Amino acid sequence: MPEGTQHQSPAPGCDQIDAPASLPEAPVAPPPAVENAGEERVGQRLSAWRITARIGSGGMGHVFAAERADGAFTATVAVKVLMRGLASDIVLHRFHLEQQALARLNHPHIARLLDAGLTPDGLPYFVMELVDGVPIDVFCAPLSLERRLGVFLELADAVTYAHRNLLLHRDLKPSNVLVTREGSVKLLDFGIAKVLEANADESQTQRGQGPYTPLYASPEQIRGEPVGTSADVYSLGVLLYELLTGQRPYGRAATTAYSTVQAALTEEPAQPSALAGKPANKKLRGDLDKILLMALRKDPARRYQSVDQLSGDLRRHLEGRPVTARPDTFRYRAGKFVQRNRMASIAFLLVTLAIAAGMTATLHQTRVAERQRALAERRFNEVRRLAHSVVFEYHDAIENLPGSTRVREMLVKDALAYLDRLSQDAGGDRSVERELAEAYVKVGDVQGRAHTANLGDTAGALLSYQKATALLQSLQQSDPGDAAARESLRDALQKIGTLYARRTQQWLQGRDYSLRAIAVGEALVAKDPSNPKYQRDLARVYVYAGDAMLFFGGYAEEVRLDRKALKILEALAEKDLTNELRRHLALCLQRLGTTLEYWGESLQEQHKDTSEIDAKYREAIASHLKVLELVESLLKDEPQNAAFVRYLGSANMNVGGALSRAGDGKAGLPYLQKAFAIMTAIAARDRANLEARLDVAEAEEYLGIGHEAAGDPSAALQHYRQCLTLLESGTHADRMNVELQRQAIRVRKAVGDLSLKTGDLPAALRSYAEALRLAEGLHSDASPDLRLFALGEAHAQLGRYHAALASAQPAPRARKASWQEARTHFQASLSVYRDAQERKLLNAALAYKPELIARELSRCEAALLEADAP
Repeated sequence: MPEGTQHQSPAPGCDQIDAPASLPEAPVAPPPAVENAGEERVGQRLSAWRITARIGSGGMGHVFAAERADGAFTATVAVKVLMRGLASDIVLHRFHLEQQALARLNHPHIARLLDAGLTPDGLPYFVMELVDGVPIDVFCAPLSLERRLGVFLELADAVTYAHRNLLLHRDLKPSNVLVTREGSVKLLDFGIAKVLEANADESQTQRGQGPYTPLYASPEQIRGEPVGTSADVYSLGVLLYELLTGQRPYGRAATTAYSTVQAALTEEPAQPSALAGKPANKKLRGDLDKILLMALRKDPARRYQSVDQLSGDLRRHLEGRPVTARPDTFRYRAGKFVQRNRMASIAFLLVTLAIAAGMTATLHQTRVAERQRALAERRFNEVRRLAHSVVFEYHDAIENLPGSTRVREMLVKDALAYLDRLSQDAGGDRSVERELAEAYVKVGDVQGRAHTANLGDTAGALLSYQKATALLQSLQQSDPGDAAARESLRDALQKIGTLYARRTQQWLQGRDYSLRAIAVGEALVAKDPSNPKYQRDLARVYVYAGDAMLFFGGYAEEVRLDRKALKILEALAEKDLTNELRRHLALCLQRLGTTLEYWGESLQEQHKDTSEIDAKYREAIASHLKVLELVESLLKDEPQNAAFVRYLGSANMNVGGALSRAGDGKAGLPYLQKAFAIMTAIAARDRANLEARLDVAEAEEYLGIGHEAAGDPSAALQHYRQCLTLLESGTHADRMNVELQRQAIRVRKAVGDLSLKTGDLPAALRSYAEALRLAEGLHSDASPDLRLFALGEAHAQLGRYHAALASAQPAPRARKASWQEARTHFQASLSVYRDAQERKLLNAALAYKPELIARELSRCEAALLEADAP
């Protein structure tokens, strides 16, 4: 959110001014504010956004609240519009630089740029996330010193990220750093950010001319000299000084910008501990005094050269370790060791005094023990820092942000190498092994977790999950009562089972892993029946297990598991319907609805009782509508959550698809069109997210189904073909994902069936022949069951094509030849299905197929007998 979104009166002498070639001789003040400036824009629409209220003004622009106006989804944002009358070349350039700076940043503690453009009257604007927060100094005022340092370190991480993306902020001050109600820092206003050279070191300098805020600007920035990352270090030092002492480091008597500038250039900061009240002064004395004064050195060369160095010293202080800002003396390091190990040090002293006669041997043993302890502690701290600061905290912070997949990919590459190295030296430490296992699960999620944003690396995901499983099983064997390890084991087993069922179609492995996950989950519930988390997670395992159990029990078995999960979740919802429970309910109802749809389609193909089919579709539609309601309620609480936006697209797609399959395409199309708009927007924001691209392909397929049900075959064919184009790129990206290949074959069939229905027999033949070619090509990447099913279907489709052609042939000889060709394909199809039955590879949900094909073969035989009759 830009400056001005959260109102705060500026301190005297802290107004932003331009850096001069020489110091000003008189006070510099900002132009007078216009109280109602920009009010005329309220109600104006800018692209997909409608301005609802003016928030404030600051820097170069007015800031407004706006809401999404095109109906794609619900969102409230901040819009910054350049002030009318400021549109000089220099200001326009600065405004453009701010847009460019924000566009390249994607960090949980930096306000995100969402959109940009020109107003109808030609002024530039940009759209950012609306941050509901207070300035960092206001938020930190009631907190303990340690908590203030924790908040500051989040800000430091954001500035470090900007520096690594070659951007200096150059205007770090409380009004540009907001903290949300949840305690999350958000860095704002890159209006005077400066781009570093792409080939420069982090500390390489840039010219300092430009606007600045005197109280927080570094001396070199004020003088217009070259500035580097240490200039932002200086500003952070001023900000941290104020957070810890409640006072300015210098210029406390200044009342104008000029006097503040003079103080920044000439006054040395006061010792922080001398200004802070009790008991803060005691905590500041020593390390924090030195850290703050080093950050505020007038000479940039003697300052911390990077924000990483500053934050590193702060973290070492919090951990009780020596800091680089103090001389590295033996006395200092020993004092730090005693602080960290007070009880051990006292015990050591007593033992040493008691056995003075054996001091030499004791000291030797102590040194050896200390080295071993230090090595173990270092390893433990390394993995803890990686697992929590990188894999957990950073990953969780960006997981639901649009466009984060590529950043998550970089995280995975670094984390995997680190984890594999550390796993060799775990040394039986249960804490290390548990964190390693949990980290491998996170890595697997990024690589290829089913149904979420991922990189399409199925093989990598399976390997990471299996590494986690091996560690967790070892923990279970050594301590069967470790409930946390059992929870993690349950989740890892479930994810492996889902991947096997969804990705590689290895149903037997999928079933085995799913049953093991269910067993662990049920044991946890049996041990603690009153624990709602155990019950909720068991319901999730039931739902995902349906993917694998479908092969053995058919649609009835998957529906049974879904209903079992739904019963648990509905009972929990009666007590406390949390957002987490809403998500689980939505997942369960979505799976139930989808399975009922497919069951209805299967019954239609078998020409079963219409009332039974209608009942399946009605329940499916009702389930999907409940999901839509739940997802909309989730988005009201978290409008920027990318996962919830995707759920909204899926929910609309499922409602529209169920209505269309039930025969009401006109009612289904509005839902399908909304789903397509949402999925397309998500994919455009994150081109590295394979799952998002495949969501668009699925939306195209569903639009084809909807238009076909609505009686518009031309539009249906267009969407089917666009789906096939997208699927082609997806199969190249993830060749292990045979679900994509199965979908491509299914859509080819849909194109062929529709062409056959509309009388375009050549198009039908081309599509069916392509489906057969794809089915025959599955042998290297797919398991036998999928290949047999695909081949059986492809031959059956070609049989139906030739049967339809025979009915259209006027000449008896040509008609007979077509019936013979149809018989050949039906025989091939029946042979494939019976082979699958004998090898126990036929999905239970498809057990009716051989009988169905046999009936169609009998029709061919009857037609040929009739043709041979005299």
